[in-house]
Amino acid sequence: MSYPIGWDEPAVNAAARFLKDAPEGLRQLMDAVDLLAESPRPPSSGRSSGPACSAGRRARARTGALARPGRGGRAAGRRAEVAMTGASGTSGATGENRVLERKIDVCFGFADQNRDGVVDAADVLTLTARLIAAAGVPFDSPKPVAMLRVGSAWWEALRTELDVDGDGRIDPDEYRAGLLRLSAVQAGPPGPGALAAAEALWALCDRDDDGRVTAEEFARFHAALGLPPGTAGQTFERLDLDGDGTLSVDELASALWEFWTSDDAGSLGNWLFGDAFLTAAD
Repeated sequence: MSYPIGWDEPAVNAAARFLKDAPEGLRQLMDAVDLLAESPRPPSSGRSSGPACSAGRRARARTGALARPGRGGRAAGRRAEVAMTGASGTSGATGENRVLERKIDVCFGFADQNRDGVVDAADVLTLTARLIAAAGVPFDSPKPVAMLRVGSAWWEALRTELDVDGDGRIDPDEYRAGLLRLSAVQAGPPGPGALAAAEALWALCDRDDDGRVTAEEFARFHAALGLPPGTAGQTFERLDLDGDGTLSVDELASALWEFWTSDDAGSLGNWLFGDAFLTAAD
């Protein structure tokens, strides 16, 4: 028997602080809570009381964001429309779309932070932490907390929609097949999930809170992903649709939406992460 674990808002806020102070410890605590959810009282264990039980409860309160959300987290993930991707959640095959496949494969590389060949909750937490750290703002301030919520919704949506065998890990085949299914080409403007992700990411990039994201600020986002320094400039030029030297929320949301839905090799949104989609292996 397994038990759902619901994560309250105070726990999400607390997790932001632990991301800065002890990210590896937070990863271990998340794994422990997952195990407890599956087997809260293993064979040969004593009654669930005392220091160990109290420690488990404290771990659950502190890990909060990304381990195993309950019903509320699942609903939030679906509403976020595979939040970080902007996919709509509708079904439909895309066929042999090499452009879209290459873009998905590129992003699997970003998501698999520990390079073990699968994406899990800890990977998403680590990636979210890297983006927050690049912004250079306190981890428990509003911007990081908002980004942490986006990351939480993203993982829950990925787990719900892509984790076919339910093992809490998404391998490259599950990732590609699931996102090809979910990322069917959409007409119209970006959906709510893409807008939520774009708003949180844009706010992080705007380090001086002047309401603009400059090329220099955008370069920090690329650096957090480990992209070569030269990619940020060529990307920024393509995504700055009105040519005013800054990126707006709408421009960033449009790029996210096109990256995850467009099968057009000429779409400017394909350049969100530089030219990696051109060189990814078929």
